[in-house]
Amino acid sequence: MRRVLRWTAVAALGLVASAFLFLAFVPAFGKPSENELHDSLAREAGGYLVRCCMPDFCFEVAPRELECSVSEEGGGGADYRVRLRGERCWSARQLPRRTDGGLEERPSGCVTVGDQVGLSTLNPF
Repeated sequence: MRRVLRWTAVAALGLVASAFLFLAFVPAFGKPSENELHDSLAREAGGYLVRCCMPDFCFEVAPRELECSVSEEGGGGADYRVRLRGERCWSARQLPRRTDGGLEERPSGCVTVGDQVGLSTLNPF
């Protein structure tokens, strides 16, 4: 009986770890939305997701370029110029700072499945 419980616990833990890795690292399916891109940017920049407070986080300024705002937990934030690289990946540079916060100045990354399902805050990387 102990052996069955032990293997059941190991299997459950393996399943949870596999699901986490899938959400955190598997690229997004299809073309990500601007909200999903914003979630990816906020995660990589070290920002805070404030989806409930603002209807639009990003707006297009040129073909394949957006300006996005990322908030910090303490209330500050920064604006970024985001350049799209392909369908899912991007690189960004911080525009002149609004605050002296701790957001990354030049984040880059790719939208993941976790961003698409709204679980981007689970990714610690």
